[in-house]
Amino acid sequence: MKYLKIHTLEKGYKENEDIILHAVFQVLTDYVEIEKPFKWFDWETKKEKELKKEIKYLYKWWTKIRPNRVDAYTCMSEVKEYAEPEPNPTEDMDTYSLRIPLSTPEFKAACRKAYNKDNCYIREDIRMAKRVIDIMHYMWT
Repeated sequence: MKYLKIHTLEKGYKENEDIILHAVFQVLTDYVEIEKPFKWFDWETKKEKELKKEIKYLYKWWTKIRPNRVDAYTCMSEVKEYAEPEPNPTEDMDTYSLRIPLSTPEFKAACRKAYNKDNCYIREDIRMAKRVIDIMHYMWT
């Protein structure tokens, strides 16, 4: 039995979708970094060359491109009205959250922008994980 240590997830509760995504890419990362397939194979045929290119791209996307994505919700801090008020120690969280202004047009636009960017990231994550799944039977040394 092989154990999979997912290095890209911090301790604590994680959603299943995040665990699956990180597990898929941990297998790919282990394949590239530990099994070193580019050192042991010639990758001579056209199909092998395409496969090598795909593995390298997916690895680069996971290790270099994805970690440098701009947080989808950074645009929220650009809205002046979003600046959270100082909490009052005597009020509960429900009352406090009601004091955060949520109805300005700028805030609604920022919410839409963040939501759309986050959805783009989610779709990209899914596409890339599917690409790893498509090549998983070729990942052996």
